[in-house]
Amino acid sequence: MRAGEEETLGWRPASGLAIPHRAGWRLERELGRGGFGEVWLGVHERTQEARVFKFCFDVERLRSFRRELTLFRVLREALGDRPDIARLLEVQLEKAPYYLESEFCPAGNLAEWAAADGHMEALPLAERLELLCRIADALHAAHSVGVLHKDVKPTNVLLYRTGDGELRPRLADFGIGVLTDPSRLAAGAFGASKVTVEQLVSNDSSRTGTHLYAPPEMLRGQPFRVQGDIYALGIILYQLAVGDLDRPLAQGWEREISDPLLREDIAKAVAGSPEERFASAAALAENLRALPRRRAARRRARILRIAAASSLALFVVVGATALAWSRERDLRRDAEQARASALAEKERADRERAKAEDSARDAQETLVFLQRTLSKVHPTLGSGPEVKMKDVLEMAIDDLEQALPASAEVQASIRNTLGEAFAVVADNERAIEQIRQAFELRLEALGPEHPETLMAQNNLATLAVTMGLPEAEELVVEVLRTREKVLGPEAPETLATKITLAYLRRSKENGAESEELYREVFEARTRTLGQSHRETLEAASSLADFLQDRGRLAEAETLIRETIERSDAIFGASDSQSVISRSILASILKDLGRYEEAEPIAREVVEALVRFNGDDHGETMASKNVHALLLERLMRYSESRDLLRATWESSVKVFGADHSGTLVYQDNLARQEQLLGNLDEAERLMTDSLERQERLYAGQERQDTLVAINNLALLKLDRKKPAEALLLFQRCGEGLKAVLPSDHWMHAAARKNMGDAYLDLQQLDDAEQCFLEAERGLAETLGPQHDRTRGARLSLIDVYERKKQPEQKALWQKKLAGS
Repeated sequence: MRAGEEETLGWRPASGLAIPHRAGWRLERELGRGGFGEVWLGVHERTQEARVFKFCFDVERLRSFRRELTLFRVLREALGDRPDIARLLEVQLEKAPYYLESEFCPAGNLAEWAAADGHMEALPLAERLELLCRIADALHAAHSVGVLHKDVKPTNVLLYRTGDGELRPRLADFGIGVLTDPSRLAAGAFGASKVTVEQLVSNDSSRTGTHLYAPPEMLRGQPFRVQGDIYALGIILYQLAVGDLDRPLAQGWEREISDPLLREDIAKAVAGSPEERFASAAALAENLRALPRRRAARRRARILRIAAASSLALFVVVGATALAWSRERDLRRDAEQARASALAEKERADRERAKAEDSARDAQETLVFLQRTLSKVHPTLGSGPEVKMKDVLEMAIDDLEQALPASAEVQASIRNTLGEAFAVVADNERAIEQIRQAFELRLEALGPEHPETLMAQNNLATLAVTMGLPEAEELVVEVLRTREKVLGPEAPETLATKITLAYLRRSKENGAESEELYREVFEARTRTLGQSHRETLEAASSLADFLQDRGRLAEAETLIRETIERSDAIFGASDSQSVISRSILASILKDLGRYEEAEPIAREVVEALVRFNGDDHGETMASKNVHALLLERLMRYSESRDLLRATWESSVKVFGADHSGTLVYQDNLARQEQLLGNLDEAERLMTDSLERQERLYAGQERQDTLVAINNLALLKLDRKKPAEALLLFQRCGEGLKAVLPSDHWMHAAARKNMGDAYLDLQQLDDAEQCFLEAERGLAETLGPQHDRTRGARLSLIDVYERKKQPEQKALWQKKLAGS
């Protein structure tokens, strides 16, 4: 110990004392204390600036200070200064008294704030959840550079207010944290000479945080991982949800959380096994921020499940009634929340309460109407069980027209519900009619820029896209125009609409515009949300899917694999975003000819989507289609046929026989019947599919329709009708020029099929020319090892055998062997 240090080591803080070695700073009051020492508020005598001084009086306990200092420097070096992570401003670790000096947050910590009268009650639940999300954002940032906190609790979350008065969290006290990546302590980095790598990366359970927030595995002596911090977040989430930061997570806690989705999120965060928790703090935040959307989706899914399960209108109206009742309950809950908020912001709360109660009255009137309609088809009142779904919906429209509600919002709500129900029974015209009227009612009553009007307008466009209606693009363009004007070009809703428009503009003439839209959304979300945000990853998946569609398979594979890696790291491999990305990867691998690699991925995707969505969801059907096509390429035709038939039948039931997806599944099913030798059934299905597409999309060149024409031509070859097949192949080839870029592999595949028709017609020179062009194009786009390229080489060997040109035959046999 140096001379004079013994005296200062014995120094203890007190109000009014000057801080040794810190000119101009005096202590004002104690903020807290612990095993390390004491925490005091210090104020500069001249500037009156306030800072926090954390003192340590035991040389042996300096290790914790050095650890905290080094971890802070790691965070600052990797992340820069973040407002949600407390900054260290000065340190004194060379001579006593030892201290860490940090910025002061006048609002105190989360525990102090919650203990103040009225604070917790005055903050609506949605804002409490956003506070938790911001804590999760800070924690995820630390995790992303290998820093685990190990002591996440309310007293280690400081609070401050932004310029506009919004309450924000600041994560503090990394004193027992650990570093999972020792490479960040490269030679001399961060001034870590007095704290060893072993001390910083040691991850045993000898240093634990507060037991209330400590994960079960830590109490069992197991290593601490990211999921340990997530467990602590889950405890705080529960406490914020019930409005009591002193309440432990006890048996039966679920009864205190009325929202089932929030209950699920808490349960996942505090699961006993680390593997069952959220993969990252970001994933928890994403789920919480998506609660309004998830609630709406669950209510809508409930109606769709009920409607799809039965042809009785009774069930549709029960579902619609449940939706209205759920909406009324939510709105009344909002009104109660507004009453509580009146303590802090009476004028705003009164306004919001009145709005919520008006909405609740509208929902009640909607509910009464639906119950009245339901009573007319109740079996005990004579309608009997034979009443059909469409009948009761028509009856509801008659009732509505005879006694229109006084409130335009009630009428709009009823018409929107009826429109969704008509969509379930695939009556597109009635569905669009009702939803369009709902939009027009809101437009007239509320104006074009009101949130309810914007939502109704989007519902109209979404239905048109979902049902594959011709006017879909025009409606989406109008939604985009309005959202750009009202919400701004980079608002989440605006970007979501751009993705929809990009999807609708995948034809050749709009290919460049479509790609521009996809990239614009991807770049905007990366810029505003970050690379790892769920919506950014969704945009990346959509772009990869587009690139596959345009035949740019290598580029698509690279992008989707990067997306999967990020999604797995943040949300886990079983998350819906990760699963959808894997579905795209399986489809890309199929096009690349890597069937053995793709098939198990596709199978796992189907199993996951069935668990998430059920068999009758559109995403599930699409994934089954990809899996079936892979089974076909592996020559497992019976399995492929059975899977496609079930998928097609589900699509007919849910979306109708004329839906674009239904027709794709029907055509692929027909192809499997053909491969199994059931040519009559195959031709019946193909002809019906093609007739429907030509009727629905008259005058339009569509890739799906051209594929249907190609498949029918292949069937004609099997039926020994090469002249008919050739005409169809030629029609397909010309059409593909209008919808695909010139370097797409499907052009070469079409030339190969045309060559097969010429070969059967004994027009060997024409066949040879087609096969040569096909081989060259397939080798350039798919590679020499692809089975389509090898197929073209086999056809060339056949044609040179027939032309009695042994040298050419030998040349192509050698190329085939080399591939």
